[in-house]
Amino acid sequence: MRNKKANIIAVIVPRLSKGPCAEFLSEIQELACVKGFGVIVLQSLESVIKEIECINNTSDGSVEGIIILRTKFMRTPSFYKNVQVLESNGIPFGIVHYETINSTGTAYLSGIGKKVFSWLISQINNKIDLKSG
Repeated sequence: MRNKKANIIAVIVPRLSKGPCAEFLSEIQELACVKGFGVIVLQSLESVIKEIECINNTSDGSVEGIIILRTKFMRTPSFYKNVQVLESNGIPFGIVHYETINSTGTAYLSGIGKKVFSWLISQINNKIDLKSG
């Protein structure tokens, strides 16, 4: 595990080519820039297995937190395994589930990026406070 603060947030999306993902990422990127964070983007290709790979690839201390955008609300053993991996590694994370409610899904995700990003930043700051205090 690295000791230096990464100031990077990973965002895992189902597919970059889908309209809602692009809007969501744009919102996260703007917020991250204001707070001094960089963003790396990984695609799960709508696969739970690939999502686990993305989580494992970013669980080495190279990121401060992870936001996962999912197209389906999947309460499966695999979903819980993803959450357990994140929790066991002590990485703050936020998960946004959505179903497309119009042709782009943009209306539903509008503003959600700000909420999940703000929550994630508070979790990262809490983690930093616990380490230094």
